[in-house]
Amino acid sequence: MFDQDVFTNLRKVIKLLEKHDLEEIEIEQGDTALRVRRAGAAPVVSLQSPGVLPAAPAAGAAPSATAEKPKGGSGDGMRVVSPFVGTFYRASAPSEPAFVQEGDVVEKGQTLCIVEAMKLMNEIEAPVSGRIEAILVENEAAVEYGQEIFVISPR
Repeated sequence: MFDQDVFTNLRKVIKLLEKHDLEEIEIEQGDTALRVRRAGAAPVVSLQSPGVLPAAPAAGAAPSATAEKPKGGSGDGMRVVSPFVGTFYRASAPSEPAFVQEGDVVEKGQTLCIVEAMKLMNEIEAPVSGRIEAILVENEAAVEYGQEIFVISPR
């Protein structure tokens, strides 16, 4: 499918990203585009080429978490559920602070956590503005599709 030169060049791009401590780099040549984005401890690589791989979602489009009304006992809180099966991370890297803590006020679209699914780091965003009432999952725990991960009291 790909020749050795492609992988050699890809390794060079990843080393360039790490050497200069860049968060993201995008390279376009002809009808092929390559975007490498650092997310957490390992870079995420996306390669687009007509007829080879499906198109990636638009830049900045993070998977949206679903907010549900609680099924009882939690007052006005909305439950944020995982849109993926994967591993839950409270921070972008082990040495970084958590995206949010219980009691924090968040804005709609603010990153709450990362769910790693199939070696891709997916930022989960707040579906509403409000206060984090509870974080229902431990850092680095496995999560299921639809599993409740946060309770937010909307503003």
